[in-house]
Amino acid sequence: MLTDRPAGARIVIILENGSEWPAWLEELGARKETCVIAQSAHESLTRFAARVAETCEPLNGSEVELAAIGCSERTDGSAQAARRSIARTLGHVLRRKPGRLLITASERSSGRCRYCLSAFAIDLLMDFEATGVSVGVRFGGLRQVA
Repeated sequence: MLTDRPAGARIVIILENGSEWPAWLEELGARKETCVIAQSAHESLTRFAARVAETCEPLNGSEVELAAIGCSERTDGSAQAARRSIARTLGHVLRRKPGRLLITASERSSGRCRYCLSAFAIDLLMDFEATGVSVGVRFGGLRQVA
């Protein structure tokens, strides 16, 4: 069941404007309550990151097992800063379980985008090392794991 309200969510999906729905979610057999927070077309990344933090606040201390950030092709500093802020928010939400954080992008993502997102995931791995939260990157389906 999809909802934009976080209460009771087990999966949280964050979608940047221009990103794609993570098709692999269905491949995982995800049937649990899923909260989806999507950036609107006219919302800045900074404002979007703040809205994600506000929306996810009630989830701290909950049973969220999986969170994903659906990323667009943007690789500029603003996009990277907003993603880091969103990842920190999700890291707090996932610590209780601990859960998994996935950075996702289209199978058709450019090499530059793949490089930036992979480097971002490595940084997050180091940031979350002591928390037990695992971090991964997925481009397209499950068969393509970085």
